[in-house]
Amino acid sequence: MISELNKVFQQETANSSRQSIDECMVNFKGRSSLKQYMPKKPIKRGFKVWGRCDAVTGYLYAFQVYTGKGENCEDEGLGFNVVMTLSSNLPHNTLLAFDNFFTGCNLMEALYERKIFAVGTVRTNRKDLPDILKKSQPKNLRLQKNQFAAITAEPITAIKWLDMKDVTILTTAHHPIDTQLVKRTQKDGTKKEVLCPKAIASYTLTMGGVDHFDHFRSSYPINRKCRKFWMGLFFFMFDASIINSYITYNTVHVVNTHSHREFRLSFLADIFQKLNGLNLSLQVKQTTVFQTYNKTTAFTRKLDFWIICVGKRETESFTSLSEFVSDNDSEMFQDDVFGELVQYLTWMRASFEKYFPDEQNTKMKFNSWIHNPFLPNLQMPESISNEIYESPLEMSSNTSMESLFKTTPLDDFWCRIRDEYPLLGKMTLNIFLPFPTTYLCEIGFSTYAATKTKYRNRLDAEPDMRLQLSSIKPDINQLIKNKKQFYTSL
Repeated sequence: MISELNKVFQQETANSSRQSIDECMVNFKGRSSLKQYMPKKPIKRGFKVWGRCDAVTGYLYAFQVYTGKGENCEDEGLGFNVVMTLSSNLPHNTLLAFDNFFTGCNLMEALYERKIFAVGTVRTNRKDLPDILKKSQPKNLRLQKNQFAAITAEPITAIKWLDMKDVTILTTAHHPIDTQLVKRTQKDGTKKEVLCPKAIASYTLTMGGVDHFDHFRSSYPINRKCRKFWMGLFFFMFDASIINSYITYNTVHVVNTHSHREFRLSFLADIFQKLNGLNLSLQVKQTTVFQTYNKTTAFTRKLDFWIICVGKRETESFTSLSEFVSDNDSEMFQDDVFGELVQYLTWMRASFEKYFPDEQNTKMKFNSWIHNPFLPNLQMPESISNEIYESPLEMSSNTSMESLFKTTPLDDFWCRIRDEYPLLGKMTLNIFLPFPTTYLCEIGFSTYAATKTKYRNRLDAEPDMRLQLSSIKPDINQLIKNKKQFYTSL
């Protein structure tokens, strides 16, 4: 099965120009002679699998289960045999990266003979390495930070670069003096550009293929606890098949960068913007119950209109949603997606009915005469007395009152007529006086909390509160001038 999967994996896609070889761990804690213990790995106990993956996508081209060193490892070593086996079908001029477990001069030469370029970190105790890679160097030959030294013996170039510590690398694909700027994180967390050998920068970009594959595998694993050791390897191969299928599909098809989640977020952004606009319009000092009633009623009618429009897939009322749909194919969003938006708007409409019930609307309609007592067909509530009823009839025939009504704010107008029509004025002020919103209470509590702190806990905050909450702006200069005392010189 492993041989067949390796054959299929390489047939289904073309080899990329950058690939990497590394080990994967398959979690298994049962009894098996194949089980390995690697304390420095996230999965410490399990089966070791060698893999060759694409450096960018993480596609697994070939893999091999580690069953032991075997008899062929005595001459060249385990790492040499693993790389040569996994790279047997690699095309020419491919760049292959691997870590210091595999890298050696004999491996680099063998790959170069196959016309395969290689780069990899190397351990300083490997055979045939030049002296510049050795740790024990004279003091006058030691590198300063971000300096590097290189030596070439065709076709291999050995490079040593001092970053936080020595980085030693062998390459057959890079010139020894080629450099580029890379960003390195400093101790204080800032990013700084430093000069780095191009071989090391290329190794960093190429080496992460197997880690990318492991990231895919850890996101949605299908591995389950099992007593049979081969089941863990079967689950690994199943995961690899799914991941390779997903990567192949994405390379053939254009991946849609906008998801259903972003569609919902654009809609919610518009809804929150409209709710914030309604909330801000109600947070004013000079407001009445009639003004808040008009705004909430208008928003409720807008909700009814939006439900109809969204049901027809019309999104012009929602700016972000309309731009999102216009930037993408609208056919990609099925009718059930717009149906969910209709359900959400319907739920919001029901919530408004709960907070603003029909009883309150009916009460406001009965008191609608306060808006304009000079209408020709004035309708007054039946509950008021005849004495009060006569007052608006008399006032509606007074032309001076009508002109005053047209040039004065509504609440000021009813305050001014209290002397002439005391019963009617008292009745209307009882309707105006209740707070239509909690804005004034909230601003009062906030002002008090900011004024009387723990450092001023003995302060009498009443005068300061009156000064800060009043809509009348005090003339500070005039107040100081009135309080100023003049002292005669002795």
